[in-house]
Amino acid sequence: MPNTSESGATARAYALIVDGELTHDGTPALARHIAKAILKADSRGARLAKEHKDSPRRIDAGSMVMAVYRAAELADTTPAIYA
Repeated sequence: MPNTSESGATARAYALIVDGELTHDGTPALARHIAKAILKADSRGARLAKEHKDSPRRIDAGSMVMAVYRAAELADTTPAIYA
């Protein structure tokens, strides 16, 4: 799994979901935004994206994938201020 890029974030979030470590509480806004996202595969790997660049369909909650990635990456580290 790549350590950077959206594809790494998507893969990490997917693994957490499959493992049951990340669940959804049924919030309609999150469900709606994720349902509007598509999975795009390119040279960087698979990632969540809009149907096309100018699509009015919002996937703001898709940024949750990046937040999950950063939280998971930082979970086992000690902040520099405490090191």
